[in-house]
Amino acid sequence: MREAAAHVRAIVVVELSAGQMIDDVRLAVGEGTPIYFHGRTGGMVPTPTEVAQTLLGAAADTEPDYWVPDDAGIPTLQTPRTTPHSAPSDPDEILLRPVELFE
Repeated sequence: MREAAAHVRAIVVVELSAGQMIDDVRLAVGEGTPIYFHGRTGGMVPTPTEVAQTLLGAAADTEPDYWVPDDAGIPTLQTPRTTPHSAPSDPDEILLRPVELFE
């Protein structure tokens, strides 16, 4: 898992508990990869929309910054996401997007 974690921006842990697996995942992948958590307790199963929102939030939070030359050729720091993350309200749109998150 540590080798695979080196090739992604984040890992999302989804579980039917209060987060008992987070430490195990962290031990398996090391400290270099951010870990996000979405959990439900009391027998409540997370909905696809909730999971997709967690995935989209993780992707948005870990979107890399990059340098782009401005009109004068001076490198300027650009951040692709300039507004707080908000998931689309259409569930069909949400379900189509997670595949693209970690390309």
